[in-house]
Amino acid sequence: MKLEQIWYESSPFIYGLIGLAALLKGDSLLAYASGALLLTAAGTIIRLRWSARIKGSSSPGDRGGGRQRNSGAQPHQQSAKDRPSDPGHRH
Repeated sequence: MKLEQIWYESSPFIYGLIGLAALLKGDSLLAYASGALLLTAAGTIIRLRWSARIKGSSSPGDRGGGRQRNSGAQPHQQSAKDRPSDPGHRH
């Protein structure tokens, strides 16, 4: 497992731990605000990842984590006849 993937998976939990420590040990408004923001960020990241993985998995055995690979297909481009005409533009 690459370092980037390890950080990606563990970062919300690290944010949560640091945020909790800041809330419990902090003695200033800045510490409490930082702790609250870190806990909010951690919760949001975990919720969004969980939601994306639930929606993105195609089967129970899918281990892709809901991430889809680019198949190389280009997005559909309209032909000239399908585009709305612009009176100020000559074709």
